[in-house]
Amino acid sequence: ALAPQVPYLPDREKIYSRGRSKREIYEIPVSTMPLLRLPFHGSYVMVFSKLSIKMALWYWRSGFNWYRRRKYPYVFVIHPLELTDITCDNRLKAQIGYDTPIELKIQLYREIFSTVKEKCETVTTDCFVKGFRIWGGV
Repeated sequence: ALAPQVPYLPDREKIYSRGRSKREIYEIPVSTMPLLRLPFHGSYVMVFSKLSIKMALWYWRSGFNWYRRRKYPYVFVIHPLELTDITCDNRLKAQIGYDTPIELKIQLYREIFSTVKEKCETVTTDCFVKGFRIWGGV
């Protein structure tokens, strides 16, 4: 909750703070909602979809648009379970989104992926870090 919401070089003593060293290990945090600092990637969208698909997409769009207005890099995490139709394996019950029907997962991800494709440039982590160094973002 204390870490920056944008990529940074962690301090050696307080890894949630920016450091001044020449370290080469970057922290690229998952995008989180302001103030609450809850992630708004697929797992959390699945939780809200249990209440309402409109609420789930509102939650995701709110975080996504907040990042875009500030020109923060948007880091979206996808867990393999979020893209599968596995609902009968009891070993996975603890996983968020385990019992979300595949049709709902597809509907949510179509909306998310089409918006990201339209409004963002997608790059690999390596390209991002190289570019971030050039921009002087750290």
